[in-house]
Amino acid sequence: MAKFRFFYLFLDRTNLNDLKFDFILTFPRLEITSKYKFILSLLGNAVHSNGDAYVVMENVKARVGMKARLININGLDFMKIDPLLLKIQPGQTRALKLSNLFGGNSVLGEIVNALLVNNSEFLLNDVYPQIERQLSDTFTSIANRITSEASFNELFPY
Repeated sequence: MAKFRFFYLFLDRTNLNDLKFDFILTFPRLEITSKYKFILSLLGNAVHSNGDAYVVMENVKARVGMKARLININGLDFMKIDPLLLKIQPGQTRALKLSNLFGGNSVLGEIVNALLVNNSEFLLNDVYPQIERQLSDTFTSIANRITSEASFNELFPY
């Protein structure tokens, strides 16, 4: 689950004829909580680990492509937003914590957590697609709630 208190939205390009919009979002602070599970081969032995993951990133940017179509309801045109295309441009990782590493071995857990914070891009590259999918679903839902309440002409009066 991704949490953010606010974000900045910059409208990059608009094509009202094709109902295409490109945005740049900036999240000053993005907090992510999830579950993790991995297997590490350590000196020939498989070590299993799973638990909670917590990540805090700052100055995360995302490029967003939005496409809509018009739906006529009772003589008024409303926009229906297709799933947003969202691509994250990572910011700085401020915190990365994996709980219960190696069955709760505190010494090994602290060492691996320190390594992960210093090399977070290695781990997070595998996680970005899931973050992008969740943020896309969230913003698509928000956009469709907005466009279901106001007609196209109310949103874009000529």
